[in-house]
Amino acid sequence: MIFVSSHQIHEVALAFRLLRQGGYHVNSDLFDNLKCSKNIFSVKYGEDVKGFIALYEASQLSIEGEVSLNDLGYLCLDPLQAWLLRHHDHDEARYVSNTLQYPIHYCLSRFMDKSIFINYLNAKNEWNSLDVLAKINSNIVRLMNQNEIIEVSRWEMTGTTNLPNFMKITLSALYKVTNDFSEMVYKKHGFNPIDTLKKSWVRLLNAFLKEAIWLNCGHLARADEYLDNGIVSTGVHVVLIHAFFLLDHVQGISKEIVDSLDDEFPNIIYSVAKILRLSDDLEGAKVRDTPSVPNLWSFYPISFVPNL
Repeated sequence: MIFVSSHQIHEVALAFRLLRQGGYHVNSDLFDNLKCSKNIFSVKYGEDVKGFIALYEASQLSIEGEVSLNDLGYLCLDPLQAWLLRHHDHDEARYVSNTLQYPIHYCLSRFMDKSIFINYLNAKNEWNSLDVLAKINSNIVRLMNQNEIIEVSRWEMTGTTNLPNFMKITLSALYKVTNDFSEMVYKKHGFNPIDTLKKSWVRLLNAFLKEAIWLNCGHLARADEYLDNGIVSTGVHVVLIHAFFLLDHVQGISKEIVDSLDDEFPNIIYSVAKILRLSDDLEGAKVRDTPSVPNLWSFYPISFVPNL
C-alpha cells in the first residue's frame, strides 16, 4: 500500500499488469482506495488519460471474483470515450482508440500495428530510442521466422546416404544454392518458391537420366519422344523459372500460375526450350563424326530433326 500511495495511478496499474502477466499473484485490493462513483471518479482524476489506459489494461487481467477490478475498468471507459470525442485530432487519439478496441491481454501483440505505440511515444517525446529497438527486434524476429519456414519446407538429405561421394557433393551444392535462392525471394517478396524450384530440378535431372539410359542401351528414340525429353534437358525451364521469381510482379502471383509452372511448361518456356534444343542438336549433327565433341544426339542424321 505504501507503493500505491507514493506513485501515480498509471505506475501502479502498469506494475500490477506486468506482474500478473509474468505469473505473479498480486492482490487487486491495492486498487480499493480508487473505488468511488462514476461522477466522483471523473472529477477526481480529470483527464488522466495515461492513468485511465493503464487501469483499463490492468482490469483485463482480473480473475473470477475480482468485481472491484472489473468495475474500475468500466469506470475508465466513459472518461476515455468522452476524451476521444473532444480530442479526436490529438496525437494520442489513435493510441487510445486502439487500446479500447484491442486490449493487450486479448491480442497477439506481435501482430499489432507497432506504429501506433511508437507514434504515441514520439508524440510525447518519450523513449524515442524504443523506435530503433523495435525495428531491430522486428528484423530479428522476421529473420527467425524466415529461417523456420525454410527449414520446415526444404529438401530431405537423408536419402543420399548410399550415393557415391561425387553425387553427395553435387546434391549438397544444389541443395544450398536452391535454398539460398528461395530465402532471397522470400525476403524480397514474402513468397517461398522452394516447391516449384525442387520440381524444376527433379524434372531436369530425370531428363538427364533418361538420356543416359538411352545412350547406355543404344535406344534410338522416336522424333516426338526425343523432342519431348530434349526440351526439358536443355535446362531452359530451370533458368526461366528462377528468373520469374525475381521479378517484381511475384507479390501478386496466383496459385494457378504457380501450378502451371509445376504441371507443364507455359508456351513461352516451351518455345524457347524447343528452339534451343533443335539449334544445339543441329550444330551437334554437323560435327557428329568429330570424336572430341561427344553428343548423344549427334548420332541422329539432320533429316531426323522435325521441323519447327
